[in-house]
Amino acid sequence: MTKKNKRKLAVVLSMLIVGAIGCIFYYNKKIKSKHVIINKLTDLKTPTPYKNAILGIDVSKYQGEINWDKIAKGHLINFVYCRSTLGKLICLDKDESYNRNIEGLKKHPQLKKGSYHFLSPYINGKKQANFFIENSSFEKGDLIPVLDIERAHRISNIHLIKVVKDFISEFKLKTNLDIMIYSNLSFYRDNLYAKFPNNKLWVANYNKSDHKIKNTKWHLWQYTENGKLHGINSDIDVNILNGDSIDLNNLTIQ
Repeated sequence: MTKKNKRKLAVVLSMLIVGAIGCIFYYNKKIKSKHVIINKLTDLKTPTPYKNAILGIDVSKYQGEINWDKIAKGHLINFVYCRSTLGKLICLDKDESYNRNIEGLKKHPQLKKGSYHFLSPYINGKKQANFFIENSSFEKGDLIPVLDIERAHRISNIHLIKVVKDFISEFKLKTNLDIMIYSNLSFYRDNLYAKFPNNKLWVANYNKSDHKIKNTKWHLWQYTENGKLHGINSDIDVNILNGDSIDLNNLTIQ
């Protein structure tokens, strides 16, 4: 082998060694980071006046595979909402984690389960309702279904309200079930309350106290999106029930 070829070989080997070391460092860091998340275990960040409240979480594909055995064993939450379907602007899709989560929760009946649909204001409300019905489970004892309404995407309020009304009426017609509305506090007050005052409310407001929602008739309050729970390797939304075990039972399909 010539000296020139030996130098080239040495350069290539050096580059391979440096690359290998870089990969090892990257994956060690990634594993370490994941390990830290796993071992934070539990931090539900419960506001002080609600330390003894009934708590629940809502999950979707973004939480990955969930260890429901660990969550049930922890006895820290009482209910779970799973995203079933969603509107992606002009098309409808199923949440890939839904069936897996529902089946996992069936093994732990002490955790009340429910389903929700994420609304797109661009898609016909009746079409979305039927898609939600076709791809979701609504069993006796489950939590009442939820319509997640978060933004209008520059759609007029008149059009948004029509989509929501069509969804609710079609869902009621096909299932004889009422819908609870999920929305953040400001969007709900500005766009929805006047038109849907009789629908139960699940409100999102990330404050350390309930002072901003006290004058709102809420049933569930999503107070943080940064909770941690042993059995889930990502941050989670955590929710407070406004009431006791009787009120939780009243939120179920009879």
